Amino acid sequence: MTKKTSPSSRPARRPLRPRFGMSRRPAETDVDKRPTTFGGKLRRFLPSIGVVAVLVALVLAVLAVVVVMFSDTPLGALASLIAEMWMISHLSPVIFEGVTVGLVPLLPALGVIALLASRVRTVVRRKVSVYDLGVILGVALVVPMILTLIAWLILWDAARVYPVGAPPILIALANTALVHLVGMVIGVGPKLWRAIFRRYGLNPQLIDGAGHGVRFLTYLAAASVAVMVVLAVAGWGRQQEMIAAYPVIDTAGIAALVALTVLYLPNAAVAGMSVLVGGDVWFGDASVSLFSIHLVPLPPLPLTALVPPTAQNWAPVALVIPAAIAVYLWVEVRPGVWRVLGGALAAGITMLVAVYFASGSLGWYDYVGPTWWIAPLLVLVWVGAVGVVTVVVTLVVRRRGQEEGPEEEPAEEPEEEPEEEEPEAPEEEEEEEEEEEEEDPDKSSPRPAED
Repeated sequence: MTKKTSPSSRPARRPLRPRFGMSRRPAETDVDKRPTTFGGKLRRFLPSIGVVAVLVALVLAVLAVVVVMFSDTPLGALASLIAEMWMISHLSPVIFEGVTVGLVPLLPALGVIALLASRVRTVVRRKVSVYDLGVILGVALVVPMILTLIAWLILWDAARVYPVGAPPILIALANTALVHLVGMVIGVGPKLWRAIFRRYGLNPQLIDGAGHGVRFLTYLAAASVAVMVVLAVAGWGRQQEMIAAYPVIDTAGIAALVALTVLYLPNAAVAGMSVLVGGDVWFGDASVSLFSIHLVPLPPLPLTALVPPTAQNWAPVALVIPAAIAVYLWVEVRPGVWRVLGGALAAGITMLVAVYFASGSLGWYDYVGPTWWIAPLLVLVWVGAVGVVTVVVTLVVRRRGQEEGPEEEPAEEPEEEPEEEEPEAPEEEEEEEEEEEEEDPDKSSPRPAED
């Protein structure tokens, strides 16, 4: 052993000295920083979750100020206008001049749900407990319900001066809670939901299936919008007749029609989903389905002008759309029984909530929207039936593969083994030679001459 390779000739490493401001104590982890009392958890989650409702109220206040500035609305009605916007954004009925409008646009509520889901996802990204989730849920529900109560009091007081009214307080509070509950459920995310299911002894495959059920509804909504575009192009004459129903319409009127179309587009998409799965849509006494159409005079709007006067004989062929979507989803994942059950239940429950959000009363038309139980039931049947068929076919194919497997295995084994072993031998020999050279450096490199 030479001096250069001996352990005594190697310089010893100096111990690292802590820099200025550094401590030798181990760093505190996120678990150590988490509060354990209810007050501490409330102080932690109230600013991050409660800010969603406050931010929505501020945005609505800015929009109300813009409306007052560019319209004939008196400045004294600003507070009631903000309260009405808050009610609309949380799907509560609106009362104006004694007329109740329960069919409010769904787009603002979707924005509130998306904003809350984003904040919840950011908060639960770190490690949280079930107790933490309970506090987050409480904050997510209580803060907006308090603001809804304040908005209701403003409308109740403004009804003495302006032609507005306060909706039923229980319906307003329930709808507010439901909107924020949906945002909370989405924000928690599938990963944390699986952990919750494991904690309470439930099968986590239900969550995987729920994701496929929601994807089914997403694809079905996209197909519904595509069908509406086709109807608009094919029935452009009905759109022209709708515009002709207004004796005098200027640029502002056209802009208002476009704004109403955009705001109510999610409502129309839910109605189209109900029709595509074989359900119906009611507009007062009028009904629309793939099998029959019965119309009454409808409001002159771009979305109502999409409805053809009669149902074509080939219209039931559109039932292929939900069937194709369900087949595509289940064949892609080859599900089990638990996944199919989770997907069917999640799709049916989600459709039920969507129908409730997208429907309501509209003046003398009374109820407008899909039948509340038919569309969710049909969605559950489509997802569940196609999923069960996929499971049965997968089991049959797997059993046939097991029966044919022993006959094919002896012919494949002798061919695979040599191919895996042959290329590895030279690499092992080369590695051994390199190790020998490293262990005996005298053989590989000449020693310097000694004086």
